[in-house]
Amino acid sequence: MAIYGVYEQDQFVFEGTPQEVAKRLGIKIDTVLWYSTPTGIKRMSKLKKRRREIVKLED
Repeated sequence: MAIYGVYEQDQFVFEGTPQEVAKRLGIKIDTVLWYSTPTGIKRMSKLKKRRREIVKLED
């Protein structure tokens, strides 16, 4: 199963499966998966207050 890392303001916060990340952040699993897509990363990088980044670490 894929493992995702959560970063806030360029600092590592935690890692987990999409289900674990979604539960801990209070968001949908689809949102976790979207954040880690090239489109999601690009859109989030355009925000002035880029608070959170979710990156796929391994399969």
